[in-house]
Amino acid sequence: IDPQYPQERIDYMQSSSNCKVILDEEELMLYNLERFRYGMGNPERVSSTSDLAYVIYTSGSTGQPKGVMVDHGNLYNYLMWGSDYY
Repeated sequence: IDPQYPQERIDYMQSSSNCKVILDEEELMLYNLERFRYGMGNPERVSSTSDLAYVIYTSGSTGQPKGVMVDHGNLYNYLMWGSDYY
């Protein structure tokens, strides 16, 4: 979520997405200080291609942002296309 967005828009996106966690710059900084404590191996797969990967908000034609759900399968397909294209 862009911190430059109006607070009302941020609140709407948080509420409508029912998000439980937001990773911000401070959280990423804390992770970087502690990352040596985490294993270097690949984690066990706990999701499937039909699970939600992220929600992106468009501007919305009504003036309210519209959340678009992207699952892991769609993200994977896009990344494979981008890998070949670029």
